[in-house]
Formats: sequence, C-alpha cells, structure tokens
Amino acid sequence: MLPGAADAWYKSRTVTTGYEISFNRDFYRLGPMRPLAEIQADSVALETQTEGLLAEIMGGMAGPSEAKTCRVYVDTSVFGGCEENEFRVPSRRLLERFSRGELILIASRTTLNELEPAPGPVRMAFDAVPREHVVFVETTDEVRRLASRYVAVGVVGPAKMDDALHIAFATLAGADRLVSWNYKHIVNDRRIGLVNAVNRELGHETPTICTPLSFLDDDS
Repeated sequence: MLPGAADAWYKSRTVTTGYEISFNRDFYRLGPMRPLAEIQADSVALETQTEGLLAEIMGGMAGPSEAKTCRVYVDTSVFGGCEENEFRVPSRRLLERFSRGELILIASRTTLNELEPAPGPVRMAFDAVPREHVVFVETTDEVRRLASRYVAVGVVGPAKMDDALHIAFATLAGADRLVSWNYKHIVNDRRIGLVNAVNRELGHETPTICTPLSFLDDDS
C-alpha cells in the first residue's frame, strides 16, 4: 500500500466521539423578571455596603493629618490665665492652637456668662478664636441634672455650681479634654475620682481633666 493511501485508510478507521451540551436548552428555566424597584433597592444596599467597607479601610489607613481633631472644653480660668504672669504662656499657646484650627474649642453658656464681666483683654482672648473653630453648647435639663448629681456626691459644694456645670458640659458635649487652671474644684484628683464614679454610674465617658500646661506637654 502506498504511503498516501495508508494515511487515508488510517484516518477512515479513526472514530471521533463526543457530546454537545446546550446549557440554555438543558438548564435555563425562564422565570418572571424582578421588579425594577427591587433591583434598584438591591443596588443601593450594595453601594452602601461597599462605601462602608471603603470608609473602614480608609479609616484604618488614615495618617496623622487625617486623625480626628481633638475637642477641648475650656473653662473661664484659661482665658483669665492669658493675663496672669504665672499662667500666661501656656494659656496663650493653647488658644493659638484653637486659632489655627489644630483643636476644636467647646464653649458653654456658663463660660460666656462668666466672661461678660471680665476685663476687656480676657474677653478678647476668647474673641480672637475664629468661630469656625468653636462649638457652642447651651444649658439643657440634662446638663443641670448631671451638675446637680456632681454636687450631691460632693464633687463641689452647692456654692460652686458653675464648676459642676463646666464638668457636666464637657462630659455631655463629648469633649476629649476639659482644660482648666482651677486646681481646687476641677483639676483635683479627689474630685476627678468622684466625677468618674458618677459618670460610670450614668454611662457617660469622662473627658481627661487637666491644666493647659499638662495638656500641651502631653500633646507635644
């Protein structure tokens, strides 16, 4: 048999086997289309979930410049300290940081009331902070109740209700720090311990209570 004839004979004896599967024919089952509103709702839910995951990832990757700005409640003694030799330098340094927007100043109605009769330079120390860097908090029934609770357990006496209000304002406003030069009634370990006890009992988080000097040292 000639070589070419042998190849033709071999190919003629080769059997090719196989089976074609049609997925559309054998597996697809036609069903009613989903309502457009349902599809849109699922899309919105998926987008919300994706945005939440992205925010969580980016939050974990945030650098120092993207960190949450510290919210600081300042009582009247800090503004007064700007005009006293012993407290002038740290008080003014702290207020300069508010002016630059590095910190958020929380001011209460009690602070404003105490500043009204203060000397002009003391009021000017407050006025120099741009209002976009200030959060004002008003006196509410919740603030009064919390301040009264502080008085009841002996954080301060009844005659020092304004000091109790300062602490209540800072607590309920979610301040990170309460800064004061009032060593006797606010920046005082025994009184801070009582504040912590009351706040734990009521489910509040106590801000760190410190002087401008210790705040600047800790934050540097």
